[in-house]
Amino acid sequence: MKTPRKHSSWYAMYPGDWRSGTGCMTALERGIYRELLDEQFLSGPLPACERKLRMIARCDQDEWDQARDAVLAKFETVDGRLVNARMESERNEREGIRQMKVEAARKSHESRRKNNSANCKTPHSANCKTTPSANCVHDHDHVNVSKDTLEGTALPFGPGFASAWDDWIAYRREARHKAWSPRSIKTQLGRLGKLTEVHVHDHVTVSKDTVEGTALPFGPGFASAWDDWIAYRREARHKAWSPRSIKTQLGRLGKLTESEAIEVINRSIANGWQGLFPEKAKTNGNEISDADADATIGARPTF
Repeated sequence: MKTPRKHSSWYAMYPGDWRSGTGCMTALERGIYRELLDEQFLSGPLPACERKLRMIARCDQDEWDQARDAVLAKFETVDGRLVNARMESERNEREGIRQMKVEAARKSHESRRKNNSANCKTPHSANCKTTPSANCVHDHDHVNVSKDTLEGTALPFGPGFASAWDDWIAYRREARHKAWSPRSIKTQLGRLGKLTEVHVHDHVTVSKDTVEGTALPFGPGFASAWDDWIAYRREARHKAWSPRSIKTQLGRLGKLTESEAIEVINRSIANGWQGLFPEKAKTNGNEISDADADATIGARPTF
């Protein structure tokens, strides 16, 4: 049985903050500093013993002597141990999120466990060893039934849509997204049923960041660029936009020509930006700088 982690295994790294906070440090000093930050994230406040710090940083005595003053200036002593304030903030934030997920998983497990055989709508095979539940699926009896498809809920279209729907369910399962409730499944199928089958099949991967009823301002070329933008934001794990934010962004892009709007999207993806900047796409003929983009997004404290 896999032993659950007792702490988060990763934290957000902001290159702009890192460079701003370590710009005056040498490569050696930055390397040792980063090793100590990672150790603080994984294990908590660091020991004040320099020999132990040198072992954590995997450096020899000469290297430690060269980097010591610059590195230790980044830490403060709290209860006899060394603490970097920014890393402690990141550590507490990640731990809070982890605890929320653990609690949500526990409640979900409790809810599923309480479902008994009286709620099972699927015939139970005599050879089935699975405890039935409200969403019970016996794979050997119903090979083609998806656990995310509600029994008795008809799909709104024919085989083409059914294939696209199966692809969507498979994608959600592989990505380990939270399973939809029966009510959510009915709602999603009802919304898709208001479209034509061709539109649904061609846009089965439409992101949750696209608002129903919000028309794109341009044609297929822009639609393709917008899909790339949504995919980029998802892969970068940026915070999901609210419906109001999506409508605002599309409205701002709609004031440009189609080629300019596509260029704005491509520029943000190429530079790793979190947002779109149609108003500042060009300043006196020059591209918007990373510093301007960071200022628009909102600065965080540096390391």
